[in-house]
Amino acid sequence: MRKNFLKNTVFFIFLASVGILMFTACGGDTVKNIKVIEPSELISRDEAKDLLGVEVGEGIATEMPVVGLKMCVYEKEDAFLQIAITQESFMTKESIKQGQSPKNHFEETKAAFGDAKKIEGLGDDNFIAAPGVHILKGNYYITLSFGLFSDNSMEEKLKAGGSLAIENLIKAAGL
Repeated sequence: MRKNFLKNTVFFIFLASVGILMFTACGGDTVKNIKVIEPSELISRDEAKDLLGVEVGEGIATEMPVVGLKMCVYEKEDAFLQIAITQESFMTKESIKQGQSPKNHFEETKAAFGDAKKIEGLGDDNFIAAPGVHILKGNYYITLSFGLFSDNSMEEKLKAGGSLAIENLIKAAGL
């Protein structure tokens, strides 16, 4: 029971932080002229297996177009990896008209966590806060979180996963 509670808590903390941003945006069509990147392009099932050290199932996908969010969770029992990407190409036109952007969402979230710790050399900017590491690369906002790791290894896992996600983002987005 504690296993599911922890996993659900991390997931809901992330959704709550994104939910705050949703109040400033309305529905509408998403922007279709730029490639939409799937979270599984940032970290594949095989890569999640390597990072977690256990076989994981197919990723469970969730999306919120109003804020341009696509998320994937890979899991097996206590182990899970959650990767999310907020991107303008998946945001609604109305959100963009209202001045919303992945960079704005990152900066607003970062401001809410004050002097959060950073991981040197990861993306254009980053910080560690619930549910894991938040990364800004160009106009893409990525969050990555893990389960099943002690506090001693969490930062190194976040750095490894974040570096992989950025490397794959550069390929997928042609940055």
